Amino acid sequence: LTAFSNEEKYLNTLISLSIVKAREYYDSRPTDSEVIEYLLDYISETGYTVDTGIFTLFPFYNNRSIMQVLWDVAKSCGGFLFTDRLGKFVYRNSTYFIGNTPIDLFDRTTFSLIEMLYPDFNLAKRVTVTGDTITVDASTELFNAGNTYTIPPNETLEIEVELSDPVYELLSITYDANSYSGTDISADISYTSVDNADNLVLTFTSVNSGYCVISNLVVTGRPLNFTSFKVVKNSLESFWSDRSNSDLITNIRGTFLSDEGVANAIAELILNSQQLPSASFKIRDFIYDGPLELLDMITIFDNKITSAALDIIITKLEYGYSAESGIRLNLEGIETTNLYPY
Repeated sequence: LTAFSNEEKYLNTLISLSIVKAREYYDSRPTDSEVIEYLLDYISETGYTVDTGIFTLFPFYNNRSIMQVLWDVAKSCGGFLFTDRLGKFVYRNSTYFIGNTPIDLFDRTTFSLIEMLYPDFNLAKRVTVTGDTITVDASTELFNAGNTYTIPPNETLEIEVELSDPVYELLSITYDANSYSGTDISADISYTSVDNADNLVLTFTSVNSGYCVISNLVVTGRPLNFTSFKVVKNSLESFWSDRSNSDLITNIRGTFLSDEGVANAIAELILNSQQLPSASFKIRDFIYDGPLELLDMITIFDNKITSAALDIIITKLEYGYSAESGIRLNLEGIETTNLYPY
């Protein structure tokens, strides 16, 4: 039996940002939770758990996997998106661990093996976060067809228009419709439009008995202007004073960040969680009657490797079953002491 998580269902579900939604995003600057809830509603997911949003952003997407968009929203804001044991989506914001209470205390009586490591893959002495400041420009020409399009008698024709810039407001779509002899037959031509933020899909319909030539197709509107920025935070911890490892750098492409102040806060948050080493644990044959989920916090104690009980956050869960031992699970986690040292 091979099983997949609920995310797999939506990897090939594509979504594009409409002009109406782009304008809404620009005007309201939604939080991470508001965007995630909208996207989960879009794919008709129910019963999800979404933490209160902290950071504002402007998500821009065109013909992209909706799962990738969801992951990018979470990543841009330092959060975590996943599905739980029941396949329900869960979003934890970037401060979820602060003030969290451990579920229970576990020791050697509840697991057979524990390993402790101090890896450097989650360390960073410098964090860089990038994004784009977004403004609305004045009305301009966004598309001007340099060619003509022909509609057969009583037929339809679909034209995909790639706009020069993403659009905040669409102002006009103009064109000429003539017969081969040059007669104006625009009264016999209509169109519908799917208005995406950076492209339009125009479907022209002709009720004329002759061929129709569409020419001088022009689109005007108010475009969105993207100006990139970068925020850099360097660790001041004495831990780094005698270490020169230049590889321990975290670069976050805040795909949907549009506010430099927000990027600065996220950079500070990420640096505070990664500038000091944290112990990682692998625990085998873990026995627990209650349910455990990713990012749950538990307390562990083993006097062979630590002198005091430690709180860890679960980062990986593997369930197994055998007739002899029943349900067993393996888990991995990271100790919390240095994650948010403030």
